[in-house]
Amino acid sequence: MLTLSSELRQSISKHVLAEYPNEACGLIVAGKYISCKNTAEEPKTNFRIAAEDYAEAIVSGSLQAVVHSHPFATHPLNPRLDPRTPSATDQQAWIDLNVPFVIVNTNGESVSAPLVLDDDNPSDLIGRDFIHGYQDCYAIVRDYYRTRLGIVLPKQVRGWEWWATEQTLYEDNWQLAGFVEVPLIEAQVNDVVLFKVASKTTNHAAVITAPDEILHHLFYRPSGRDNLSKWHKQIVRVIRYADAAKQAPNK
Repeated sequence: MLTLSSELRQSISKHVLAEYPNEACGLIVAGKYISCKNTAEEPKTNFRIAAEDYAEAIVSGSLQAVVHSHPFATHPLNPRLDPRTPSATDQQAWIDLNVPFVIVNTNGESVSAPLVLDDDNPSDLIGRDFIHGYQDCYAIVRDYYRTRLGIVLPKQVRGWEWWATEQTLYEDNWQLAGFVEVPLIEAQVNDVVLFKVASKTTNHAAVITAPDEILHHLFYRPSGRDNLSKWHKQIVRVIRYADAAKQAPNK
């Protein structure tokens, strides 16, 4: 997990405030923050690190993280979302570059604490804050499988309210991720339950952690345990990771 020293955070904040109201962007290389030019056509809503800045920066060492800012105090798509929420573009870049992504937000006067997108998310599975695209219902399943079972499920780019569009991310990908469907009456610990929650599209997932107990992460709420029976009407299907031999005992 990437750790940001106070010196790094101060360097990032100074650059972010200097670039406001545009998105600031930079790189962490060899333990130092290197500010970069944002060459995006719409720098207030996007960022693109100048190619020459990137090339010059990585000469001094290995790339440890990409940093950028969201220049708003309230999320423009939904005021209940964390302003640091990664966009679908942010998520795709994180996947493509395969290094941690650091996101801060600013109102031009102060800079938030950094959100670090990292494969090794240290947040507890219980009580973590909701951050769509990083700490949400798919993330809780993915992090459970990684930390409890040693199984790494694929990353999945997901824009806010993807379920209100024509996308069907869960239905399109559960088999590709290595799952098979099982009858609800045969459901067991470590199986995943898919739901339709206030939606015509399958848009929610949970892990069975005990008889009639699930771990899930609902919109705008901390993650936590719940009774599966409470959600019976919303259940679409139960799926099980096909290679059961890789499943370690539940911790």
